[in-house]
Amino acid sequence: MQTKKRKIVDRRASKSRKIRYNVHEKIVNFMAPQPANIPAMAPMLFEDLFGLKSQRSSSAAAS
Repeated sequence: MQTKKRKIVDRRASKSRKIRYNVHEKIVNFMAPQPANIPAMAPMLFEDLFGLKSQRSSSAAAS
């Protein structure tokens, strides 16, 4: 009689207990963002542009 060879099985991999991940390539030519200098009048311009002033005043009047 011949002895049966056992398959080599990672027993910790059962029931999704093994961590599975994909290695991706390194980022090329990446540069961290530089802080932008915003003029002092920019917040007021954006409020007028997107209508935030009218929303704030109407919500304050309602409460």
